[in-house]
Amino acid sequence: MNACQGEEKNIWKNLHEMLLRLGSDGMSSDESDVDELGRSVYYVRTCPYRSSRLQARLDVLDREANHTSGYGTRPAGNPHRIRVRPAEPEESMRRPPVGLPHNFYDHRWLSALTPVLLGYLEAAGDFNLISFDMGSRFAAGLGRSGHAGGSSSGRAGVSGRSY
Repeated sequence: MNACQGEEKNIWKNLHEMLLRLGSDGMSSDESDVDELGRSVYYVRTCPYRSSRLQARLDVLDREANHTSGYGTRPAGNPHRIRVRPAEPEESMRRPPVGLPHNFYDHRWLSALTPVLLGYLEAAGDFNLISFDMGSRFAAGLGRSGHAGGSSSGRAGVSGRSY
C-alpha cells in the first residue's frame, strides 16, 4: 500500500478498514479436502448474511491477493491455501458476527430476522464503502506482483467493473 498514491491509495485504505471492521469472525469458513496430489484444498462457503457490496469487495481482495514476492518467487512462510469457489457453494456454519456496520449485512437477510434477533445483532452505523472502477483506475496500475506501476496482464474479466 505504501507504493500507491492518490485515489488508488484511498481505495486500498478503505478496503483495509473494511477488513478491520469485518474481523476474523466475519470471514467465511472453508471446507477442507485433499486433491489427487495430496495437497489440502479448501472449498469456500458463502455467508448468507453478507451484503452483495461487501462480498464484491472481498472477491476483489481474493483476486488481487499477492502470492509472490516482488521478484516473482513465493514468499517465505506457509504456502498459500488452494481455495476453490464452487458454482453452488455451501453456506458457512458460522454464526453471523454481531456489531458489524448495517450495510455489511444483506438487507433481505436482515428483514427475515425477528425483532429480538435483530436487537441481538447490534448492527452499527453504515460504513463508507467507497465505489471504484476496477478497470480504468484501480487494477490498471497493478502488475502481476501486486505493486503499482506494473502491467495489468492477468486481470482478464475484471476491467470495467465498478464496486
